[in-house]
Amino acid sequence: MIQTKLREHRTGLVARAPRRLYPGFPVHYRGHFIGKLVPDLIVDGKVIADPKVVSAFNDTHIAQMLGYLNITGLEVALLLNFNESTLTWKRVVRGFKEKELTTDDTDRKELNP
Repeated sequence: MIQTKLREHRTGLVARAPRRLYPGFPVHYRGHFIGKLVPDLIVDGKVIADPKVVSAFNDTHIAQMLGYLNITGLEVALLLNFNESTLTWKRVVRGFKEKELTTDDTDRKELNP
C-alpha cells in the first residue's frame, strides 16, 4: 500500500487496484514453510525501509529488521520514525557473516528546514 501511495504521489496517477512490487519472501522454520514476509517498502531492490510512529526505536524494532534482512538476503534496512516533526532514523546493516550485524546511531533531519 505504501509503495502504491508513493507511486501515486510521484506520478500523480491513482492506481485502481493496489499491486505489490514484491510478492513476498517465503519464510521457513525448521524446514517447514510458515508464510510469506512482505516488507512495507523495498527501495531499488536493495534497502528495506520500515516506517514507524513510535516514541523511540527499541531492540524489538532492530531484531525485526535483522530478521527481514536474513529472510530477504538484503544487506541494509532503514527504520524511519515519523513520530515528531523531525525525522528520526536508524540504519541496520547485515554484514557478510551473521556475526557482523551492526546498527548506526540514530540521526535526525528536519522535515521542514
